[in-house]
Amino acid sequence: MSRAAVLSALRSDTDLTNLVAADNILTNYSSEGRPSNLDPGAFIILRWEEANQNLKNSSVSRTLTLWAHYPAERSTDYSRLDAIMLRAKEILVDMEQVLGDDGYTVTCIEYNGESADLKDDAFNTISRNSTFKVLCRATA
Repeated sequence: MSRAAVLSALRSDTDLTNLVAADNILTNYSSEGRPSNLDPGAFIILRWEEANQNLKNSSVSRTLTLWAHYPAERSTDYSRLDAIMLRAKEILVDMEQVLGDDGYTVTCIEYNGESADLKDDAFNTISRNSTFKVLCRATA
């Protein structure tokens, strides 16, 4: 469902990867506790949620929640997360007709909003999230 195009766009953007290492951008990470194999610092988790299919034209609309985290023991300054969230939003909403390696094309992405400043006790991080509506279609 266009996961490849989205992940590739985020990991290949130099402005974003100056803020968060490319390998620290993960899809659907669901283990207890912070990922241990990451570079120190910020990380992003992409959570793909519900999907709605339009049977008339074979397009799929899917909710994507982007979670940005920063280790609380290193800093509780949310401005780092603000910069990550802003750059990620710019990348995603600029995506139109982007073919992914998974056989899906991102038609467009709409920004839906973002959370307040949060603390994630399981990861021991400060965090924020933003949600997007991703419209895609199969191209394979």
